[in-house]
Amino acid sequence: MLRFVCAIALATSASSVADARRPRVQPSIAGTWDSTYGEVRVTQQGDRIHGEYACCGGGTVDGYVTGALVKFHWREPRGAGEGEGVWRIQRDGTLQGSWGMGQSDSNGSAWNLWRTRLPKQIEQ
Repeated sequence: MLRFVCAIALATSASSVADARRPRVQPSIAGTWDSTYGEVRVTQQGDRIHGEYACCGGGTVDGYVTGALVKFHWREPRGAGEGEGVWRIQRDGTLQGSWGMGQSDSNGSAWNLWRTRLPKQIEQ
């Protein structure tokens, strides 16, 4: 029995090492999106994202993608407001999430996005 347990532990350990060496591919959310609050344009380099939106006098989002989660900080000009936000990448490619004021990512409202256009280099 001890040999069996050791064999399973060794096989699990070897599998974990192989998984750790496999490069992780970040999903891309770059492109033009329609959203609960109008158009959002997002660029992405690696896991970092930057976006601009026109709603409410315009604003920016800056954050990162980790797995199927996008965490970001949003800011509107002239001190109109800023806070945190989160989007979850859904199986259908949409982003569902929320924004909040200050340190909260959810005390504002829902902010959902659906893709309208991919970046030019991906469209071809």
